[in-house]
Amino acid sequence: MDLQNTTNYMNVTGEAGGIPPGPPAYVEHLKIANQVVIAVTFSIVLFAMGASITPQNFKIVLRRPVGIAVGFVSQFAVMPLLAYCYALAVSFEQTIALGCLILACCPGGSLSNLYTFWTDGDLCLSITMTTLSTLVAIGMMPLNLLIYSRRWTDQNTSMPYLDICISLILVVVPVVLGMVLRWKKPRWALLIAKPCSWIGFIGVVCSIIFVSIMNPRLYSSHWTIWVGALTLCWFGFALGYLLAFICRQTHSQCRTISFETGIQNVGLAFAIIAFSFAGNPNMVQMMTFPALFGPMSVVSGFIYTGAYKLHQKFRGSDQAEKKPDGGPEEGVGDGKKSNEGTMKTTEAEGKKLATA
Repeated sequence: MDLQNTTNYMNVTGEAGGIPPGPPAYVEHLKIANQVVIAVTFSIVLFAMGASITPQNFKIVLRRPVGIAVGFVSQFAVMPLLAYCYALAVSFEQTIALGCLILACCPGGSLSNLYTFWTDGDLCLSITMTTLSTLVAIGMMPLNLLIYSRRWTDQNTSMPYLDICISLILVVVPVVLGMVLRWKKPRWALLIAKPCSWIGFIGVVCSIIFVSIMNPRLYSSHWTIWVGALTLCWFGFALGYLLAFICRQTHSQCRTISFETGIQNVGLAFAIIAFSFAGNPNMVQMMTFPALFGPMSVVSGFIYTGAYKLHQKFRGSDQAEKKPDGGPEEGVGDGKKSNEGTMKTTEAEGKKLATA
């Protein structure tokens, strides 16, 4: 998951070549607690997402794969180029630049599914993009790193295939179990969405607190790293939304692609650095940028979600969303309106079962 592995490597100082002394004993306990909180939180939220969708929703997304294609371009073409240009613009030193680039070449993280859930995005598109981007990353990550990393290193990177497989399992299994619940107990599926959403919120807040306690030195990093972590995330949001909008995707699909583009799999970035640069005295410093990007992307997602909720409150949540050309949204089952429609169908199925 996005922050689950972050704490394994985050005792960074930002000082050249400096590896700090071992952390206090309580830090190890907080690491374990953070990993458990993140794993349980995302599993519960993905389970709830699975309980609100059907196989038919996935068929519709796959029959109209424009959103998937836009997300692919945003994720594997725009983000690495953006990170490369920023690293050159601010003259990052070698280790920080490599960490920034490796992070930008990673697929989207599961945190994007959570924010899509909170902002009434296209859940099926989000899950499909997360799964497919993780699979495609097996080939696209080495290609992007080969293209962009030559400026800073001649060393080849190693792909942590086991971590990639684990990422896939942690996304697919809870979603499938949720879909099974909706099929077997449709009335139960109606009851879990809101509680699971709150569990997700509490879990993410707890993770931020744990990370802040364990790694206070992280926040003394140079200002260019701070700005880079924030701008990479927000530029990813903006460019993903813009490309989707240009391709005439619905606004809920634009939000979904925006999150999938701007939020990266931080844990996978750490694994790549650990596999590829084991024994390198500057390995820990390479993890500075991904380590700061993790909590920054969480906070940015909260701000994005809060802005959306405020917009919906003043705009009126009962108004139908419009396509970018001004017409009403069409059938893919996106957004709040569609998710509510899916849950109404679930309720109807439950009533039929109750009367049977």
